[in-house]
Amino acid sequence: WNAQSLPAISRITLQSDFIPTKLTHPDTYVNKVLVGSQDGRMQLWNVQSCRMVFEFNSIVPPCEDQRNSWISVLTTAPILDIVAVGTTGGHVILYNLKLNQCV
Repeated sequence: WNAQSLPAISRITLQSDFIPTKLTHPDTYVNKVLVGSQDGRMQLWNVQSCRMVFEFNSIVPPCEDQRNSWISVLTTAPILDIVAVGTTGGHVILYNLKLNQCV
């Protein structure tokens, strides 16, 4: 949005089966936001083009109860390409966005 007048500048449309829970802007990822979901998936979106850049592997083990897979915390780490992810099931995961894998 425009901070001066507050209207939305762009809008992204998520798939109906992707229910967002958290959002962060990874450092150095120009025009990108990382969105976490209820089922443990994460998507990287370009907010300028309103297109999904990449969908990451689910960070939650397949045997995990769906209610425990919600991404409840999503924040960048001081190391490039690393985010910290917390779930409602109590998991804390460091994830490398560039390699698409847990650290």
